[in-house]
Amino acid sequence: MLDELLFGLSDDEEFLVAEFLDAIRAPQPIKGLTPSQSRLVLILQAARGRILSKPFLVDALAKDMAAPSDLKLIDVMICQIRRRRPDLSPHIETVWGQGVRWIDNPTIGD
Repeated sequence: MLDELLFGLSDDEEFLVAEFLDAIRAPQPIKGLTPSQSRLVLILQAARGRILSKPFLVDALAKDMAAPSDLKLIDVMICQIRRRRPDLSPHIETVWGQGVRWIDNPTIGD
């Protein structure tokens, strides 16, 4: 299955897919965050700059949640991450109507 997903991708794209899959499979805890919150941050970081939809994030986090069907849960988790780790907050951008993305170098005041 993975070989089918990687077919035709450049080496850089294959690396990004592998990095993303590693973030989903084996998250490392981030100080001050729960395992689910850490996993969400690592998934966003692995997809740097790409907008990830809330349904996609719910599916990616499904094994961490008892009932992963509520999309609002992603909003709640992001709010908790921002409150617990204000240093991460500028990096997490909510794109209205589309999803969420990680910004490596956020500019303050935009």
